[in-house]
Amino acid sequence: MRLDNFVNEGINDIGILHAVFMAGAPGSGKSHSLQKIKSGQIDARLVNTDKFFEFLGNTNIQKSKILTLGQLRLYIDSMLPLFVDGTSTNSSTTLKRKALLETIGYKTGMIFVNCELETSLERARKRKRIVPDEIVIKSYEAMEKIKPIYKSAFDFFTEINNNDSDLDDNAVIKAFRKTTNFFTSEPSQKGKEIIEKMKSENWKYLTDGIYNEAFFGQIISNWYDVIGGHSI
Repeated sequence: MRLDNFVNEGINDIGILHAVFMAGAPGSGKSHSLQKIKSGQIDARLVNTDKFFEFLGNTNIQKSKILTLGQLRLYIDSMLPLFVDGTSTNSSTTLKRKALLETIGYKTGMIFVNCELETSLERARKRKRIVPDEIVIKSYEAMEKIKPIYKSAFDFFTEINNNDSDLDDNAVIKAFRKTTNFFTSEPSQKGKEIIEKMKSENWKYLTDGIYNEAFFGQIISNWYDVIGGHSI
């Protein structure tokens, strides 16, 4: 279902068909960093792969995935600029999602949030949903190993140091400018062709004519490798 009163951006708005992935170990402060660097000029929507999971709990994992996919489908069908925040320790999953967005026409980038292990552990202990130390350590080590993979995979890749004393005004301004420049950069070649076609046909949504519902639905379902292709 399309919610025109909720999604009212248009084909000429800034940042359409751009998506930035947030990466970092648990407790690195991805959400805090994101709030600091978001631009009021660009209303990028947050796709948080853990949001509904945290709300619904362990017994409703499948339902949380379906809710996330419903939100994601609405955003992407409208070509909205995105911040993708969630677990990034599995590089194959992150790169698969990157490829899915690029298949649809998005241009992608990544912000990698760094912090020291002790800082990560301390922050994780203070969370409402506590993450055991051993998992934080394992995730931290995994992120350090796969950082070079992400750095080589994303044309736009920037790092933020988010220890207690590092996220100062200069670091925020620098990250803010880089992120804003990415969202205001030209779309990918495929994105340009899509935008040109949609303008000529006066289409508002990708499913108005760029993609049929079956193809679009399958692409969205593959975000979580949903078996059977749920109808969202």
